[in-house]
Amino acid sequence: WKIGVAGGIFFVAALLTAILVPLSLHKLSFDEVAIEYNTVSRELGTEVLTEGLHDTGPSGTLLKFKTTQREGKMTQLRALSADSIELFLDVSVFYSIIKNDIRKVIDKFSDQETHDKFIVFFSEAVVRDTAATFTAKQFYLQRQSFQTQLQAALVLKFASASADARVDSVQ
Repeated sequence: WKIGVAGGIFFVAALLTAILVPLSLHKLSFDEVAIEYNTVSRELGTEVLTEGLHDTGPSGTLLKFKTTQREGKMTQLRALSADSIELFLDVSVFYSIIKNDIRKVIDKFSDQETHDKFIVFFSEAVVRDTAATFTAKQFYLQRQSFQTQLQAALVLKFASASADARVDSVQ
């Protein structure tokens, strides 16, 4: 009977191991960072996890964020020029999340999708403000100047608003 009990205990241990180990391991790709989240205690981890295999325990999950360049696209964005002529702009803002600020992004926005929406909404306001400094004629004749000024304004506004992202380029 001792062999039967030992065999039963071994079987249960092997079954639990086979179930719990895959639930505990989470993989991050080269273009992802994450913060661990315990679904039972509702606690966020403090460490930013990078590429590789991470053991979070069976109650843990990872809140993942892409670190590759993201695109905030604004199509047919309405703006007024300095001489009050209505402009319709197609603008793309290319940005990257700052890896070390992932915890702040989660605290402010909860996930990447909400952060992306904020970046686009915030960028729309900066585009409108920048367009208002150009007359319609200047806008169409000096498009590169507008783009350069817009990128500089976005960099400053992102920093002052703690957007937790870096502007890479504007088109």
